[in-house]
Amino acid sequence: MSACEHSKELILQDNLSFHVNFVSGAVEQSPRYTYKAYEYISPASCQKIITAMAAYKVLTPNYHFETKLKAIYQKSSIKTLILIGSGDPTLSFEELKKLFSTIKGKTISGPLIVDISAYQTPEWCPSWMESDKGTAYASPLSGLIVDKNYFHFSIITKNLGSKVIIEGIDHDMVENNLHVNGKHTKLDIYWKNNKIVFNGTVAPHQVLNKKISPYLSETILRHKLKQVLKQNNIIVKKEIIFTKDRKISETIGSESHLIQTHKSEPILTMLVPLLKQSDNLIADSLYLKIAHLLNLDCHHWQEGGEVIKYIMQQYYNISLNDAVITDGSGLSRHNRIQPIVLWSLLNKFIQYKDLLELLPESQEKDTTLERRLVSVSLKAKTGSMSSINGLAGCYLSRNRRPEVFFLMISNFIAPVGDIYKEQELLLQHVINQ
Repeated sequence: MSACEHSKELILQDNLSFHVNFVSGAVEQSPRYTYKAYEYISPASCQKIITAMAAYKVLTPNYHFETKLKAIYQKSSIKTLILIGSGDPTLSFEELKKLFSTIKGKTISGPLIVDISAYQTPEWCPSWMESDKGTAYASPLSGLIVDKNYFHFSIITKNLGSKVIIEGIDHDMVENNLHVNGKHTKLDIYWKNNKIVFNGTVAPHQVLNKKISPYLSETILRHKLKQVLKQNNIIVKKEIIFTKDRKISETIGSESHLIQTHKSEPILTMLVPLLKQSDNLIADSLYLKIAHLLNLDCHHWQEGGEVIKYIMQQYYNISLNDAVITDGSGLSRHNRIQPIVLWSLLNKFIQYKDLLELLPESQEKDTTLERRLVSVSLKAKTGSMSSINGLAGCYLSRNRRPEVFFLMISNFIAPVGDIYKEQELLLQHVINQ
């Protein structure tokens, strides 16, 4: 019986039934404890560790996404306006509005062409669950992303019997069946025939800020672009055209003139919400950006996994040949990796001080560890899905040696709060050995 098997028997409550995978040990040494460390598991959002490591080496910490606005002129007027996306996951509506403000008040005699050819892959990872679509934690990935490709809206109520107001979405996109209820709020929000349906009841005197993703990015992008044009008093005589065709993009590019460029914050800054708040969109955008950078003919999400494996071998000397990687966020249930391999990657990860600083600390405010790990001090990336909950990070052992660990608890039916307690007890036991 290994040390971890012994600690499992000592600390797990009799009325809980779940599966444990665990590995820990001093940096650059053999593991001190292992328990089912060679099984293949779904890492959930702990996979973001791998995505961050790939972006750090291939895109580099100071890399910026660039969104460009170009024009084709006819004499002194603009014939065609071209917006070229780069897959920037942090581009906001206000930043896009500012990009267009340089041609405020202009009339465009032709179309606005939106170049979304930066990503040739489908907007949704095929191995994500159908129920992930149209949620507040997953949104479509395209060559242009604005406000994370979410519809942000507010549900506002006043007195009993008054009408429920929905702000932030065009009225023609809303089916409002909400009622003010004096007792509680119970909402059911979903897409139906290109409309967002609102069913349920809302308590009086409420302002509820919500978000929902569309099934296709063009739905939200067309909506946002119309707002940008209107607020900048720009008239486009013809339609807004979206294209993923690189040949069209190249032809247009050769005829156009640059008006303005928006640069994102550097990659290292993007890694903060990726690791501390577990931002799915940033993780998957970086995954696709890397995939398309190293494989110009990339058309499938899983091809990005092969690129990630190459990077881990090339830059970190860690083989992921037997792993399955289908996205950057860990949202796919198809991802598979051995705990011992992820532990080996963590050994490399913590050697980069600027990466290590981005891992959430126990009870750190505004992170996924804000209300967790009261009795142990460590830094770790969290990972959770239905009946899966993991931690990947590092701590100082009793003799003050830095140790790296990966802990996954899965197949549980107990409340997740109970699982948090079991994780904390196990880690407390190991750290104090």
